[in-house]
Amino acid sequence: SQTICSNGTALVSGASSSNGTILWTSNGLGSLTNATTLTPTYTAALGDAGLTRTLTMTVTSINACASQTATASYTVIVNASPTASAGGSQTICSNTTATVSGASSSNGTIAWTHNGAGSITSGGTTTAPVYSAAAGDAGNTVTLTMTVSNSPCSAATATYTVIVTPLPTSSAGGSQTICSNGTALVSGASSSNGTILWT
Repeated sequence: SQTICSNGTALVSGASSSNGTILWTSNGLGSLTNATTLTPTYTAALGDAGLTRTLTMTVTSINACASQTATASYTVIVNASPTASAGGSQTICSNTTATVSGASSSNGTIAWTHNGAGSITSGGTTTAPVYSAAAGDAGNTVTLTMTVSNSPCSAATATYTVIVTPLPTSSAGGSQTICSNGTALVSGASSSNGTILWT
């Protein structure tokens, strides 16, 4: 037997025959080439995806045993090509989490990776993982990559973007003494990552 992808081919190996002519047939939707040799090639069709196909070699006698036949079979397991879709983005604060939404996959197993400082804390093998941002992500864009695998097919990938906004900061320590008819101008205050409003 042999396992191939739905866009691949299977070259039969290990077949043998004697005392007759060879003809291979299949119960699949794909095509056979070199069907009168010991090493035919089966090219899968999309309709074969996810199914097991049987190639049958029929050897018909060419001697005094005319019309007698012998058969043998070879199995081709056709895996479907994986798919992945995860387009989208989300903006979060650097002390929160992002749950992927809108992702989908088929015909394979899921694994998520990322290029951030945080971690995928749950759902790393589903279409809705949770990314927990770390302080080192602040001000950066983190890319989450979903890889869908189904060997021997080529893996499919898709990405989801998490924009991590830094936490606001403020500092205004200090004091000043004024007269009841005077004013105080604040000095030494600082802030980052936000808009200011005094009360």
